[in-house]
Amino acid sequence: MAVGGDVEVSADETEIYTLVKTFADNAVCYTPPEGRIDLGFTDEGKYLAVWVEDNGNGIPESECARVLDPFYRILGTEQQGAGLGLSIADTLAKKYGGYLELTDSRRFGHGLLIRALLDKETLK
Repeated sequence: MAVGGDVEVSADETEIYTLVKTFADNAVCYTPPEGRIDLGFTDEGKYLAVWVEDNGNGIPESECARVLDPFYRILGTEQQGAGLGLSIADTLAKKYGGYLELTDSRRFGHGLLIRALLDKETLK
């Protein structure tokens, strides 16, 4: 896979697909139909960032660490799911020497930006 033609990486296709699909599925579930979802890859020095940003409801800061726990679901959400997606994504990011970062959207007035920062040394 090439990122902007500048960074070439080698990784397990299924694992990267799972990471991107998990982020995209969550964004689709929690963003209203008229909302916006952006997805991308950026070179961030030591890391390759895989990210999805939306203008949905976001995740309260107090819940950001907890949503990475297996089977954890935020109370009051109507969406179906087992609460495993972000836990699996976190495990994959760690496998590639990285981590997940969940913050408020930078592009929109509200929403979520989730990034998997993957160590480029593990992607060779």
